Amino acid sequence: MKTVFAFGSRVVPGDSLALEVCKKLRGKTREFDFVECETLDELLAAAAQKGERDLIVLDVVQGLKKTRVIEDLSEFVDASPSSMHDFDAGFFLKIAKESGVVERVRVIGLPPSMSAEKAAAETKRVLEKL
Repeated sequence: MKTVFAFGSRVVPGDSLALEVCKKLRGKTREFDFVECETLDELLAAAAQKGERDLIVLDVVQGLKKTRVIEDLSEFVDASPSSMHDFDAGFFLKIAKESGVVERVRVIGLPPSMSAEKAAAETKRVLEKL
């Protein structure tokens, strides 16, 4: 079973969508387990505990109009981040990959304006193709 690490914050306005999707999809598929993470340290600790080195991260990505899978982490670092969260997440995951802590990172990027119901359906569709 693969793990999807939903990354977000319930405190930062507009950054809890991935966490909401995680709750909606948890237990609805046998192929994927869903773990909520509110800090990058928490994400890497959960990945290490589960023995995951091929990360699937679910996160809100500013500027997206539709759900998409991002494998090139430089898109986060090279783009103009709209918040420190955008920069920190991309930069941190890129360093984790380059240092060998993880082998692969795929981010399922969710548009911030998407409803939780639509985001859950889109996430499920994307996961079926991974």
